Amino acid sequence: MAGNVVYLAYSSKNAMLDAQALTACKECRNKTFKIIHDGPDFFPLLQCAACDAHISRIGWVPEK
Repeated sequence: MAGNVVYLAYSSKNAMLDAQALTACKECRNKTFKIIHDGPDFFPLLQCAACDAHISRIGWVPEK
């Protein structure tokens, strides 16, 4: 099933990386996130599922 996994990459000053390079919330260190679709003109918002901190916006970027 590894072929069906999609990995998203993003950069945000509001996120921290731990020793295993898993993305964690800067506020509470939670590693579970939810995606908020708050408008058709914006990329979806990545938000911490525990403390509701805004982490960043995510979206698809075309390959070069």
